[in-house]
Amino acid sequence: MWNFEFDPWRFVHHIFYTVPFTDYEWYNPVYWTLAIELQFYLVIALLFPLIAHKNKWISIGTIVLFGCTNLFIDPDYLLFHYAAVFSLGMLVFLLLTERIGRFEGLLTIFLLACLVTWINGLQIALFSVATCVLIAFVTIQKKRFNTLGNISYSSI
Repeated sequence: MWNFEFDPWRFVHHIFYTVPFTDYEWYNPVYWTLAIELQFYLVIALLFPLIAHKNKWISIGTIVLFGCTNLFIDPDYLLFHYAAVFSLGMLVFLLLTERIGRFEGLLTIFLLACLVTWINGLQIALFSVATCVLIAFVTIQKKRFNTLGNISYSSI
């Protein structure tokens, strides 16, 4: 039987995704991912001008430096533990928007994949790189998939 006791402070920490900074536990253990997501949105809002900079070396440097933050700030309840994985996605953005060439993109993806392997493990690195390659270089044109995509995402 599930025993649930409402604690107003625990609830407040859930609303603001600050549970990891307290002695409380998540109501649902999967909620930790929402806290990482919120941290990502806040950090990406600050870094985006550098990531989308006209100078590709500033963009790549920002992404690599961000990816390396997990070498210095590692608690798994913070975004920085997953920074190298998120950096791979940022590189895909640069590739798809043609802000960097394939050579620079693939070389940087390889370097960050080595970092992901070291910090997060080989399985996460392989899965992350495979996802990057699929998103960046594989196009699937199927009517059903296109229809789902059109109704799922804004075309703005």
